[in-house]
Amino acid sequence: MASSCHICRQKVEGTHSCPSPGCNRRFCERCLGKNHPEILARCNSGSWSCPVCTKECTCSKCRRKFPGTPTRGPRKYTRRKKCTQ
Repeated sequence: MASSCHICRQKVEGTHSCPSPGCNRRFCERCLGKNHPEILARCNSGSWSCPVCTKECTCSKCRRKFPGTPTRGPRKYTRRKKCTQ
């Protein structure tokens, strides 16, 4: 049975559920790897807390609920070379 991911809200197979008591949120590997790679590395050990429990979730609902939440980390901007003509 497929369950939906908290971040992308898509029904996917093989989601990771939060081990914290009282939290029933699930996350797909793609969203955890894209937005929270450090949490994905700890998922299989069982000693992790979901981004919602740590108030680091990057989904649209949680960003509205917790306004100080970072989006996806720093972006790297590159400057374009100017034309010399």
